[in-house]
Amino acid sequence: MYCRKCHDFELDNRLPEYLDNYYNNTDSKIKCKESVYQKRLEICENCSSLVNGMCRYCGCFVLVRATKKNLGCPKPGGDCWKITEKHDLLEDRIL
Repeated sequence: MYCRKCHDFELDNRLPEYLDNYYNNTDSKIKCKESVYQKRLEICENCSSLVNGMCRYCGCFVLVRATKKNLGCPKPGGDCWKITEKHDLLEDRIL
């Protein structure tokens, strides 16, 4: 899959900066809590399907996909991020 926006950013070396700031610049209505975001990234960092910051299953940069609360892990056989959402709901009830 080809992403024109990513390609344009790669050409002028702005992609790393864009990805680093993506979470902070995303509308709070669509992004998950930061604790969930960090847990998702940790799960992805330990996944053998992470290649150059991208998920082998969907082709997304994990820094972008992990930001959005309505998205799950695309790995076949189950959503590896579900545990982070359940844990976060429990934290909310305790606090």
